Amino acid sequence: MSQPKESSLKLKFRSRLKRISPAINYFDVDVPQTISRRIGIRGAVPVMASVNGSTVFRGSLYPVGDGQHCMRIKAAIRNEVGLVEGGLVRVEITVLDRSKKDQIPKALQSALRSSGLSKAFELIPSGRRNYLLRWIGEAAKPETQQKRIQEALTESKRRLAAKKQ
Repeated sequence: MSQPKESSLKLKFRSRLKRISPAINYFDVDVPQTISRRIGIRGAVPVMASVNGSTVFRGSLYPVGDGQHCMRIKAAIRNEVGLVEGGLVRVEITVLDRSKKDQIPKALQSALRSSGLSKAFELIPSGRRNYLLRWIGEAAKPETQQKRIQEALTESKRRLAAKKQ
C-alpha cells in the first residue's frame, strides 16, 4: 500500500505515557491543546510519528472531546524505546494529507473482484474502510494479510446484506 502524501505540518510536543484502561494493555499520550488547535481538525488525524527517537510509525490522533486529541503508542514502539507508564515522551509528528484516500492493496483488490464484492466494500463507512486498508497494508506476514482480507470480505458481505434488507 502506498503511503499518503505528507503535509508540511511537522510538530513536536512532550507528554506522559498513560494507560487508557486498567483492564487492557493500551497506552496513549495526551496531545497538548495548543497542538490540536494548530492542526485545526476536530476528528481523527492521520500522522507519521516518532517517540523518544523510535522508528517512525503510522498512527493517528484521535479526538477526546473539546477539540483535544490523544495518540495511542503501540507496544512494539514502547518496547523499542523502553517506555513505561508515566514516562516522559518526546513526540514528533507529521500530519498526513487527508485529501487522498488510502490505496487498496492489490491482494485486496483481487479478492474483492473475484468475490464480486468491490461495490459492497464501498458500503463500509469511510473511516472504517480506511482503517481496514491500513490494517491490511501493515500486515507483516502474507498469511496475516490474507486473514485480514478475509475479514474485510466478511464485513463487505454484511454491509451488502444489510443494504438489501
